[in-house]
Amino acid sequence: MKVTIDNKGICFADRRFIFNLYFLEDDSGFLGDPTPGGTFKKIVNKWAEVLQTICSQDSPIYLPYDPDDQWTDAFKATLVGEMIEFRWVRLAENGWGVFDYDLTGFMTSPHEITDESDQPLGEYDKDAIVSALINAEVIDGQCLQPARE
Repeated sequence: MKVTIDNKGICFADRRFIFNLYFLEDDSGFLGDPTPGGTFKKIVNKWAEVLQTICSQDSPIYLPYDPDDQWTDAFKATLVGEMIEFRWVRLAENGWGVFDYDLTGFMTSPHEITDESDQPLGEYDKDAIVSALINAEVIDGQCLQPARE
């Protein structure tokens, strides 16, 4: 699996998802890269770090990418046997501070889900998806996968 990041979105599971860095504070540990794509790559590296710890199908991990005023769009990662299943979810969490304060705590905490995709985005081997996220390529142009609303 290949993961690509441009300056507005991430191409993941054969789809493009637009990320939102608006709520990053000036003192965020994720800032420092001169491009939005490079900044988001740091967040994706944190996703990979936390996904390495997934060990129970009863405790999904939430990978936020689009925090907003009243909700946060994320990928819900659930252990299914030896694979990790990913679904798109909308969480009833405002986006302020999602990336700044305790991203690991946010990802590993339970959340109220207000909307969830009917079908999984995909199921991936844990080591393969962690490796794909760590090795995600940041590109100058736009990812070629179609946009997802």
